[in-house]
Amino acid sequence: QIVERLDKIAEAQKLNDDLIQKSDELFQSLLHKELNPAGKDWEMKKLGEVANFVNGRAFKPKDWSKRGLPIIRIQNLNNKDASFNFYDGDVEEKYLVHNGDLLFSWSGNIGTSFGAFVWEKEDAILNQHIFNVKITNINLDKDYFYFFINKIITEIERKTHGITGLVHITKGTLEKVKILIPSIETQKQIVAKLSAVQEYKTQLLEQKAKLKELFDGVLHKAFSGGS
Repeated sequence: QIVERLDKIAEAQKLNDDLIQKSDELFQSLLHKELNPAGKDWEMKKLGEVANFVNGRAFKPKDWSKRGLPIIRIQNLNNKDASFNFYDGDVEEKYLVHNGDLLFSWSGNIGTSFGAFVWEKEDAILNQHIFNVKITNINLDKDYFYFFINKIITEIERKTHGITGLVHITKGTLEKVKILIPSIETQKQIVAKLSAVQEYKTQLLEQKAKLKELFDGVLHKAFSGGS
């Protein structure tokens, strides 16, 4: 009976994994379709013309504390479970990060820590090697900017310097990268479509965690003599 139940859970896990993969493929397909400028009369600007890139503060290990505000390091962007260091001193306003702020890691590993991220936690302090992106163009939606940057991240990565894997890009080089800007209405429509796919994947990942918990629970019960 337990073996049969484990088999059914395993089947559900495989189906869930397949759906996660398909959601990734759908997102990438939609991203390139919606942001393809072919046949569209969209305005083109340099990133430096539409946003300010504020670099984080350089902290030393002696600055770290067990209390105060958390310090956002690169590992805190690509791993939600990564531990934080804290700082309990005075901080300039420009280094503070709030929920919803758009960040850009300009030094890191290609494919993981390098690129744009939306901060979704409590107030924190920005560490060096990360920009807080401040949109200055009122006709540019922040979420659209996030999606566009991550669409052209491969192009940006080609402009980076460093050893294989670990790279960095200078502020001046990043500011010269070009962004296509449709009307604000079109931007919001694009964001809605892409966000819907992301939300669907989030639900699938939550389901994946629940299925694993269920599988482990049944397995534990089997080894502990349950039926």
